[in-house]
Amino acid sequence: MIRVSALAVFLVVVAGAESAGADGLPVSGVLPCGDKGVEPCVYSDRESGLELRIPIDWPTRHLQVVTDSGPGANARQKAAQRWFAFEYVPEEPSYPQVALFELVVFSRADWYRIAVESAPLPGIEVAATRAHTFVAALSQANPYPPESRDGQIYAALLPNLESVSLIVTATEIQ
Repeated sequence: MIRVSALAVFLVVVAGAESAGADGLPVSGVLPCGDKGVEPCVYSDRESGLELRIPIDWPTRHLQVVTDSGPGANARQKAAQRWFAFEYVPEEPSYPQVALFELVVFSRADWYRIAVESAPLPGIEVAATRAHTFVAALSQANPYPPESRDGQIYAALLPNLESVSLIVTATEIQ
């Protein structure tokens, strides 16, 4: 079995995405992950205070981050300001891409309202600022045959909530 640590960081490279600025997250699109060696990098959203720290030892050719904001995010999850899917890209072309986990950014007020009104909740709060709440939904099962290489890699990458809280952090906006 492949062991993966969630403590180191690799650079997330933006390609084929609508840009929101040189240092910020794009408005929407696919963010394929490129391997830049040992260069640590924090990928951040200045509007919400979100910081993503993707583990450097995740096999980058197998990871793709998809994001949407505004109406696109709201279409994926009611009241979402921003939505992310951290997808596994399988080696076997006939296998589908499947999210390891999804992350949704809500205003704090919307999250409180959803927490009172919704059952079940769309995920678990993994980080927060005074203005925003970051909610993660983990994949429930490995969609690939367990004996396949994709099944083994996916199982090794599948994070728990503690790992997600290392990947997703929040900083208060000044």
